[in-house]
Amino acid sequence: MRKKQRGKKLVGGKNGFRDGGWVTLMLTGSLILLCIGIRRHYDLVTEKMAQLGEGLMNLPPAKVRATGEPDVRKPVAVLLVNSYGGLGIHTFLNIFRTFPGQYKGVIFLSVSVVDSGAFKGEGAIEDLRQDSQAMLDRYVELARGLGLPAAARLEVGTDVVAEGEKLCLAVARDYPRATFFAGKVIFQREKWFQRVLHNETAAAIQQRLQWDGLTMVVLPARVR
Repeated sequence: MRKKQRGKKLVGGKNGFRDGGWVTLMLTGSLILLCIGIRRHYDLVTEKMAQLGEGLMNLPPAKVRATGEPDVRKPVAVLLVNSYGGLGIHTFLNIFRTFPGQYKGVIFLSVSVVDSGAFKGEGAIEDLRQDSQAMLDRYVELARGLGLPAAARLEVGTDVVAEGEKLCLAVARDYPRATFFAGKVIFQREKWFQRVLHNETAAAIQQRLQWDGLTMVVLPARVR
């Protein structure tokens, strides 16, 4: 009797192992499909943002090109950007459409995030810094070409919210009349996963700056 019982337990153990294997495969497959779906979603949004910026890339220059940085005594708009493209350019132009004549210059801020992808060899972080600076320089050239004094500042770190707050506080000390801005992707029919995948960084920095007593405005960029 004992031998038969042991045999049954052994068979049951094998069945349990096979069942567990199928569960593992299903979970792994589901995770892969989820990652693919997220990647496709980001690619689609990136494509739409590029379309948004297509008509903004070649703006007519101002009659008088600006030079130098903004006057610290005058109101300035400070815009947080992470790349040169549709969202950043759209937000930049929207600032001066929404508040015409209010700001006499603009400062572009960016945080280069150091993660595992940045450690690809000696000097990789410096390359990251140079690439980010080149991106900011394009914004500065765009603003000056439109007749606005402009400058840029860059921070490198592992936490984009913490480093962004620190960068904003440093600018606020130099420019007491600064107002901070960021862009936010708005979907026509927002789904629950879009709220999870987008817009958290701007909201988190805004909350911190408001606690610090600084004004930050998040401007929408509509995606259909």
